[in-house]
Amino acid sequence: MHVPSEKMLSHMGLAEVGLWATSVNDGGQVVFVVKLSTDTLKWIHRGGPVNMLIGHVQVDNVLIRVLGLEVFDSKTNPLIPNMAQVEPWEVGEFDNLLGKNQFTVHFHNEQPFVSVLDATASLPQESIHAYRAKRAHLQFYTTPVLTPVFRKAQVAFENAVRKGTTPHVELFRFPLNIANPSWNSVEVPDAGEFVPDDPIEGRSHEALLLHVLKPNFDGTVLASPKIPDGNKTRELCDVLALSKSAFLFEAKAISVFNISTDQTVERKALNVMHQFEKGLGQLEGAVKRIENGVDILAEGSPGMSIAGNQFQTLHGIVAVSNTSFDLPWLEIGKQLATAQKPPRHYYHLLPLAEIQRMVAFAKGSPDTLNQMLIRRGEVIASSKDAHIQSDFIPDVSSVMKLTQVPGDCIGIRFVWVGEEAGDWLVRLFPLVYQQLRQRAFSGRLDFYHKIGVARGFPAIGIGLAAQSISGALGREWWVDFRQALFQSIEIAGLPQAARNSEHIQTLKEITTQFPDLLLAVEFQAGFVVAKRAGEGI
Repeated sequence: MHVPSEKMLSHMGLAEVGLWATSVNDGGQVVFVVKLSTDTLKWIHRGGPVNMLIGHVQVDNVLIRVLGLEVFDSKTNPLIPNMAQVEPWEVGEFDNLLGKNQFTVHFHNEQPFVSVLDATASLPQESIHAYRAKRAHLQFYTTPVLTPVFRKAQVAFENAVRKGTTPHVELFRFPLNIANPSWNSVEVPDAGEFVPDDPIEGRSHEALLLHVLKPNFDGTVLASPKIPDGNKTRELCDVLALSKSAFLFEAKAISVFNISTDQTVERKALNVMHQFEKGLGQLEGAVKRIENGVDILAEGSPGMSIAGNQFQTLHGIVAVSNTSFDLPWLEIGKQLATAQKPPRHYYHLLPLAEIQRMVAFAKGSPDTLNQMLIRRGEVIASSKDAHIQSDFIPDVSSVMKLTQVPGDCIGIRFVWVGEEAGDWLVRLFPLVYQQLRQRAFSGRLDFYHKIGVARGFPAIGIGLAAQSISGALGREWWVDFRQALFQSIEIAGLPQAARNSEHIQTLKEITTQFPDLLLAVEFQAGFVVAKRAGEGI
């Protein structure tokens, strides 16, 4: 069994999947630590073939190494969990691992605090020796923190695995031999035991959902809450989490132990749709009961009475064990959007791994979790598409620690007019970052803003000025930056600035017009290394 260090746990907490080599036992041993969904681990334990994938990806003029596994949970459409190596220790420790004839592998699942499957693994040494000889002449790009270039490398890697030969990606595939796999049961205080090889997979999935929520939710978490139903009782939902908002979960497991290895992806998708539609109907009924007021019964205790008017929002969540294959996301999105009744009722389909990442990112705050789910519901309502990819970027300390941009620094200011001016701002940030990346900018950039009315319409004023660590940015630099930025704004389909609002001024002049600091961002060679929100954000 592997109990991860604080450093390793911080990486696993926000990762959907993860592949790390790391030293344990005071540096006396290097092991392979893997985070995957429980469903995937079951397929591995059943003996499904697994390949180790290594990709050398050339993107944005840097070389990045991406690690992946190819897990054959079906013969035609294997899973490809993968992760780019970001920090120098990730590269170095993995190189060290490749020098071992065999190594221990610890598999973690959606509750990453201890490993649930341990095994011994090995790679074909002749092929590995050839790879190591080639790798010795290469220098991989690393940074202290995650930046968007690593996600681009992952996308290129995934395309290469699925489509074959791809420019700028060199792909290496090695069969990973896994021997002597053994399960570990896990127990969480007040949440019972999770038994990964429980043949009743629905019960096991519910237990794991409870393990994910119980230690990470600052409120009341109830397993299988019972309510009166005539002379009997019935279950309201599988798990109920209560704070200022109510979160109702229906846990739907995808069977693995009793499924043929020849099952098609299409058959799995039909099974998930059946489970989803059943769970959604159950949750709609449970939400109605809460709105009308209901008694929650508890064995050996008085229980509690709850009613809809005591909650800001009610979220119904179908928690499935896996969605890492093709699903009819537009049909799912349509049904979720139809069921929603904003601003109080929202419905969701989420894999357990996503729920774990959300509660980890929320740091136990039900209010933060509520806002994340509301935003997710809004996206589904507008797009009718339930296939939403979320990136959970941890807060990081600045590696540069620059002082505030001084008032005599030059920048630009402009005004947008329109009902959606605030939403346009969200799309502006990456355009600004793109210009700074192209210029390999290192330093700090401050965004300022003011919301108001212009000519009788809603408007937002934007100002930005930067401090470079390599020297002052003169007026000529800003003229070129402004021209390129506004060209990218036009290409992106965003509105142009209001007439006569676009000026190059000093920060002191900019903040006279737009006094509120919105965001301070620090860069190294064009990549974001730290962000700090301004007051009121």
